[in-house]
Amino acid sequence: MNILIEYRGRLAGLALALLALLAARPGQAQLYNAGDAGAYGGVLYQGTPFANGAAGRFTNSGATITYAGPATGTFINDGRYVALTGATDVFAGAGGSGGAQELSGAAAPTFYNLQLNNGAADFTSRNAAGLRVAGVLTFANAYTITPRTQATNAAGAVHFLPGASYVGITSGDDARFVDGYVLKIGSGSFTLPVGQAGDQRPLLLTEDGLPARFDSVAVAWYSSSAGTTPDPSDANATHSLTSLGAGVAAVSDRGFWDWVRPATSGSVTVTVSMPAQSAALAPANRLRLVGWNGAQWVVLGTTGPAGLTEGQPLSGTVPAGITALAVGAASNPLPVELLTFSAKLKGHDGLLSWRTASERNSDYFEVQQSLDGRTWQPLSKLPAAGTTLTPRNYAYTDVRLGRYGAPVVYYRLRQVDRDGTVAFSPVVTLQPVASQLFMVEVWPSPAAIGTNAQVRITTPATTPVAITVYDAVGRRMFQQSVTPGVDFVLPSATWATGAYQLRATQGESTATRRLVRE
Repeated sequence: MNILIEYRGRLAGLALALLALLAARPGQAQLYNAGDAGAYGGVLYQGTPFANGAAGRFTNSGATITYAGPATGTFINDGRYVALTGATDVFAGAGGSGGAQELSGAAAPTFYNLQLNNGAADFTSRNAAGLRVAGVLTFANAYTITPRTQATNAAGAVHFLPGASYVGITSGDDARFVDGYVLKIGSGSFTLPVGQAGDQRPLLLTEDGLPARFDSVAVAWYSSSAGTTPDPSDANATHSLTSLGAGVAAVSDRGFWDWVRPATSGSVTVTVSMPAQSAALAPANRLRLVGWNGAQWVVLGTTGPAGLTEGQPLSGTVPAGITALAVGAASNPLPVELLTFSAKLKGHDGLLSWRTASERNSDYFEVQQSLDGRTWQPLSKLPAAGTTLTPRNYAYTDVRLGRYGAPVVYYRLRQVDRDGTVAFSPVVTLQPVASQLFMVEVWPSPAAIGTNAQVRITTPATTPVAITVYDAVGRRMFQQSVTPGVDFVLPSATWATGAYQLRATQGESTATRRLVRE
């Protein structure tokens, strides 16, 4: 078992000699292997903080390191901290006997296996960039606390990298959860174990989870009303419970989930654990998952829970542009009872289908399309059945989805009755066949200090693609002509922190992507 520690600076040799000396002195900074299994017989920096400065580089190359420093300033990381596959970092409380500890600093450490063995005490992250887990995070502590401020809410989260998982938290356990933000990167079903003030309110990314390999979402639960509680991801604005979209009769004041997601990302199907609701809000069959779209609350789900009690599951599909989720009440049933509305690929086309249980004085359905989930265009009108108690099936084909030049296409139904009443369906999405699109991917974003971003361009054409990157004030940082289909690296490791815009152009096709440097 090896520990690789990289020191940079003119005192590197002296630092290594000092570390070797301290390793032999009990009670001081120790680093020694006392077992065949690779576990340390002692702890690293026992009784004192572990501090990795801005110029520091520390790599755990496969060992188990135990941090038993004090409750405050336990692990301070301002430089580069990386744990390779198989490495384990353990927070065990002061002296290794449990107790509160914390992570601080300005740069996110990347752990492989991380164990929070603080017992009944909390583990608090005050690191503005959060912490990243690539393997398994074991929760053997009480609350795991992350920042809830506008500047650090998503960046300061517990980041689960693609393929990462956790153990030790079970649904409904109000004594153990992440009190703050959890960020998931990558596709696949995943439960974000969030809560606040003794109230666990997990959110499950169902089905295939996030739609793209480098997609992400950060979530936190707030146990107070969205109408009076500042939302950090919306510049600390509140979301009025009386700003209601079509089909929403009311919104619960018993908490909300802050939903932080790239603005151009596709829809995600989720299931939340509902707090107990009052019968005064609505009967259970009329409760719906609702989302704040920047101006009002809109319906995201089509069915209600089995009851009003604590922990009932409530599901819906969250499109782009939503920044908060809550429990809402649907308006009284409309003349058309829509059972299902779905979309699937059929070759290069999109097949939309829907089914009604009954209709009363229905006039027509208007199929609408959007590329951002906010601005809608009509595609076609289909006559409705008028009045019927018999279930009816409808279908529409949107041909050649590649013509939109977008990775995600949104659809909804506008249902119009003969008296002029209008209702909208939930939103569904399709991802066109990639080989027909001009697609640009940039990852990772946010990119950590010292990390170069990578770019991948997928396009049916073979001509070169012009890449230009601008900083926040419009200065050109990079320009190059590249070959599509070949990943290339941006020289962004030395760029200043902040947001950058990457523009890719091939003939008449142009795409822009946002790159964030932490």
